[in-house]
Amino acid sequence: PGGAEHYANFIDAIRSGRDSDLTSPVAEGVLSTALPHLANIAYRVGREVKYLGSHGKFVNDPEADMLLSRKYREPFVVKEVV
Repeated sequence: PGGAEHYANFIDAIRSGRDSDLTSPVAEGVLSTALPHLANIAYRVGREVKYLGSHGKFVNDPEADMLLSRKYREPFVVKEVV
């Protein structure tokens, strides 16, 4: 996995519109990157955090929640629901 073939496969799947063309499921990538992102947030707030994956938020922690996404500037704003 990785390298030029990986990127080409991703672009080909986007062009075909079929996720079945991917050599690795998108969910696998999400799971692979979630833990480092959550660890980075804990490091940035300087304490242990508790994350509720089912809700996509931290437990009673608005400061950590703010680090889950960013405010984009026009014209690069991403809608809440895509």
